[in-house]
Amino acid sequence: LLLSKGLAFDGHRLVRVDGTALPVPEEDSVAIARHKTAILRKRLSRPVQTLLEHGLLTKETSFLDYGCGQGNDAERLHQMGYTVSAWDPIYQPDGCKEPAEVVNLGFVLNVIEEPVERMEVLREAVELSRRVLVVSTLVVTSETVALGKPYKDGILTGRNTFQKYFHQEELQQYL
Repeated sequence: LLLSKGLAFDGHRLVRVDGTALPVPEEDSVAIARHKTAILRKRLSRPVQTLLEHGLLTKETSFLDYGCGQGNDAERLHQMGYTVSAWDPIYQPDGCKEPAEVVNLGFVLNVIEEPVERMEVLREAVELSRRVLVVSTLVVTSETVALGKPYKDGILTGRNTFQKYFHQEELQQYL
């Protein structure tokens, strides 16, 4: 069937039999609008609420919100008297990315479309964490399939953002 279409395999790559290059897949040229994934929160995010509820974050504990987006958690915690630093590559690139007892990587990994970059971000968050690292992502539900078109290991949304929905076991293995 491949030969009838003028195609063949070269190792693990699909190539034309005459040696000419195949067109570059569309996904390689997509510009992801990561800034659109940062939402404006009216209350503390669920991961930060959970830290407070379980006493893992106190006013004596240093806290880094790594990938803080618009910075709502960091701002509210600071107003409440907590020792907070925050960094985000888009909204707070000049923020303080420094070691802390508690590091929050809240809904960050799921918006990074490049698996290598995703792993680098996780490794850096681990290195910055002195006691507790909170990793929160979006999880697969029955509705996630219909939320966009397949792109790399996630989906491309209608707003041109990327979302990687993790299965619980997948995230556990990843960590």
